[in-house]
Amino acid sequence: MPDTTDIDRSAIVDARATIGPGTTVGANAVIGPNVRIGANCRIGASSVVDGWTDVGDDCEIYPFASIGQIPQDLKFHGEETRLTIGRRNIFREFVTIHRGTEGGGGVTTIGDRNLFMAYVHVAHDCHVGNNTIFATWRRSAATCRWRITSTSAPAPASTSLRVGRHAFIGGYSVVTKDALPYARPSAAGRRAYSA
Repeated sequence: MPDTTDIDRSAIVDARATIGPGTTVGANAVIGPNVRIGANCRIGASSVVDGWTDVGDDCEIYPFASIGQIPQDLKFHGEETRLTIGRRNIFREFVTIHRGTEGGGGVTTIGDRNLFMAYVHVAHDCHVGNNTIFATWRRSAATCRWRITSTSAPAPASTSLRVGRHAFIGGYSVVTKDALPYARPSAAGRRAYSA
């Protein structure tokens, strides 16, 4: 593994950002001053990583992803909130992950070894575990609000619900109650909930 970073000349990387050894930063990528990126990551062309954001080792951020931006919450007024991302995550094209809000605990967290397919959005104050897949289907995107941990298509969820281990959420479902672990599908339908 290389022990130096490889930053494209057209990338805008703030001098206060921390970039780990072996990490590559693509053309026109933007990395803000409070960002820490681990070792052996790949930051794609024209992607943005900003805010108080920590990205673990061996992560891949594909072109046009937006990681660590301010939350879409009118109560947010610039306070220092965080986004913490574990190791070996993949964020495909046009994924958006927002950092937390003061009222929601101040942090958004992503565990290890997750795949976020193109156009997925993880909103402020979400807590995503390990080994989840947020899938896209027919030009639509999965959406996470608060504690969703796996989905298979657009599947908005209510706040403070839990999705069990190895749960599957049916496409276009609106999840309003906890989803059972190890069930397939765990929840599906217009007002999806577990039995």
